[in-house]
Amino acid sequence: VVLSSDPTSSATMASSCPTAKLISLAVRGASDAALILTSAGDVVARNAPADKLFGFPHEQDDSAGPEQEPSASRNVCDLLAFSHGARSWTDVAACLGHAEYSCSVVIIQHDGNKLTGSARITKLDPGDYYAVYVCALDTSRSKLWSDSEELRRLKRIQETVDASFDACFTIDEKGNILMLNDAAVKLFGYDYNELMGENISIICGGNHAAKHDRYIAKYLETGVTKIMGKKREVPARKKDGTEFPVELGLKEIKTEDGVIFSAFIKDLTQQKEQERQIRLRECITQAAVDSSFDPMIQIDDHGVIVSVNKAAVALFGWSREEFIGSNISMICGDGHGAHHGAYMARYLETGQKRIIGRKRPTKARRKDGKEFDVELGVQEVHDEATGRRYFCGYIRDMTTHKMQQKKMMRHESSIKEEFFGPGSGGKKTPLSISPSSSDVGNGDASSPGGRPRRKPNRILHHANTTIS
Repeated sequence: VVLSSDPTSSATMASSCPTAKLISLAVRGASDAALILTSAGDVVARNAPADKLFGFPHEQDDSAGPEQEPSASRNVCDLLAFSHGARSWTDVAACLGHAEYSCSVVIIQHDGNKLTGSARITKLDPGDYYAVYVCALDTSRSKLWSDSEELRRLKRIQETVDASFDACFTIDEKGNILMLNDAAVKLFGYDYNELMGENISIICGGNHAAKHDRYIAKYLETGVTKIMGKKREVPARKKDGTEFPVELGLKEIKTEDGVIFSAFIKDLTQQKEQERQIRLRECITQAAVDSSFDPMIQIDDHGVIVSVNKAAVALFGWSREEFIGSNISMICGDGHGAHHGAYMARYLETGQKRIIGRKRPTKARRKDGKEFDVELGVQEVHDEATGRRYFCGYIRDMTTHKMQQKKMMRHESSIKEEFFGPGSGGKKTPLSISPSSSDVGNGDASSPGGRPRRKPNRILHHANTTIS
């Protein structure tokens, strides 16, 4: 057993505790790191595993050979940070409340390295002394593990947490970090030792860092939860000060030591960039669609409108917000609205195309209920990512075209009546022109100048051909 550098403390222990030698033997034979403390928390004895765990050179006792230079006297709070946030051994002793007490601790090694661990504290009788048995719980950062089944279980838990792709933290009710995994170290850019034992506010972004302790205190006081057991998006901060979006999930765990909290953090940076790229592509696509002079409406395989352009909004009178999420039957005229769902179901079942890939005249209905003539073309689109089918309808308002057709028909009828006579009713009848009696009577087919005259019936033939 290794005694403190203060010879009076060891002597005091031996004189005040009749079983000091037995305790020393028990400490020496323990496989876990063991410390013997005074009522003030000063370390008066420790074993070889404790030297190895805390990083001290092992000092030999008298029976093992020449006595080496003893280490400086230490208080247990210089070696262990307790899960309930106590800053002195007096606070720790006040929290014990039992003859034997177990709790989570942060082990502070001689070189400043920090490890996650557990401690079991036992009050010795007689005398005001305590035995503290300490085990490291992190295999990736400490080789000192007990062979007990409990610590093997804890070892598996730590290995499982380290295997997580998302950052994981465990903190106490004071916000001090008790455990973290490799993903947390990689995500935030700190060394493991820089985070262990620190307040979790070190990684909080925005104005949450200054308020985090109040959040925990308020929850412990009122029990009102705003985030516990839920997921929410919050800003986080890396070592270099860079803030980035994360998804935070918190879970409360009640132990014999008190309340601890497990935080699971997912980096949303890549997801946010993908969402930004999607929004950009959607904006570009929407701008291209909006630039079309003809209305365009996109529906899903249930007939629900998912996209419209500005021309469609202007033509039908509904706003974009009124269109999106509504059924396409709202603009179907001539009784097709009631049957549109059946049309789609038949196509999806049989694959028989009646309008897809073609153009056809039909009726459409505006918001005010008025129906008008349109030309409709439909194309089918497959979304490879989701496997769903969409349909794009391209609509051309034929109202002006129909009016022009009627105007041309009226104009044509007017021309026919002018050339064929009002009584023709638009029928093509030859013009009736009576040649003058002088032309017929003299039978002279020559003009006064000696040129032959054109016969009247030949002139009428050319006139009728031209009109036809």
